[in-house]
Amino acid sequence: MNVTQIRYWCDRITRRRFLVIVPSTVFFFTLSLFVGSDHVKPLFDHGINYNNSDGVVNLGPQPKLCGALKSASGFLLISGLIQDLPESRSFGFLQTSDAEDGLFFDFDQIPRVGLPLDDGTVSYTVIDTSLKSYPVRDAMKFAILLSADGTLSYFEDRDLVRVSLNNPIPKCENVRFGIGNESAAYSGRIAVSVSSGLDINSANKLLEQYRSQFTSTTIRLYQWSKNAFIFSLIILTLGNPFKKRDPLKPTTESVSN
Repeated sequence: MNVTQIRYWCDRITRRRFLVIVPSTVFFFTLSLFVGSDHVKPLFDHGINYNNSDGVVNLGPQPKLCGALKSASGFLLISGLIQDLPESRSFGFLQTSDAEDGLFFDFDQIPRVGLPLDDGTVSYTVIDTSLKSYPVRDAMKFAILLSADGTLSYFEDRDLVRVSLNNPIPKCENVRFGIGNESAAYSGRIAVSVSSGLDINSANKLLEQYRSQFTSTTIRLYQWSKNAFIFSLIILTLGNPFKKRDPLKPTTESVSN
């Protein structure tokens, strides 16, 4: 194939790229309107639900929540939705006890989960911002699962970090939502579900149900349409696909040097 033939086929592709641009753009904006990334629902299908619409939620001592961790298959699960996230500042989302004696979830430039350990130290678990699937947004779905064997599973939207802690010993002497870790109260909206139990398998199934939403057919279609739209923007930069051009004629003549 000589240079003229290559130019001919490139011209044909360029002329017909609107057949990609128009359908992919319509497809993307249609799915964005009816689906989008907000199609994934927070994990609220367990325990008791709370929100800070009337201010900080103060439950006081809740020994049964942490008491479940004394059983070999016990767990503590807290999950929900945080909205109106600012880009900076420090504040608390929730806690199970004061002065870092319990599990706490706060924001110190990035969200983090804290737990006291038996050796007197405090562990902080975060998700590296460079590894997150989504850019920083003003809303975040989360799930925090602590099992009796010290395994902590922490979700931010679809991103998961799982760590094995050395004998965490959280207390549940002052459970509060909308504030935590002796930080300022959270000024945005937070809704949580909290539960504990003696069957860690049931809690793991809840997390898998939450996680499976990100691989659903609807979400995959949305991601494909988004990629197709980006590709359409790229080929659109090649020029106006609707501009009338004189057709190139293919030729079999070779190009001489």
